[in-house]
Amino acid sequence: MLYFPLIDTSHAGYGNAKIGTRWQKLSPLHRVRPGVPPTIVFHGTGDTVTPFAGAQAFRDAMLKAGNRCDLVTTEGAAHGMPPVP
Repeated sequence: MLYFPLIDTSHAGYGNAKIGTRWQKLSPLHRVRPGVPPTIVFHGTGDTVTPFAGAQAFRDAMLKAGNRCDLVTTEGAAHGMPPVP
């Protein structure tokens, strides 16, 4: 279960400047492979810290690899806002 995760450490995501050349080794988005445990991601579309696009890309990569991944979206929610039922 992931809440507003740091899921993409590329230049398009978050943390690249801090991680540097190791970003691909540490980026969950870029480490997806078959057999990754089922994941549910809660993310707001208004997150400016860890971009929402990374959560969408992670879900898509997980599904493509044959894994289960559900993305629960909260429209307009900023980073760290709890999901609204």
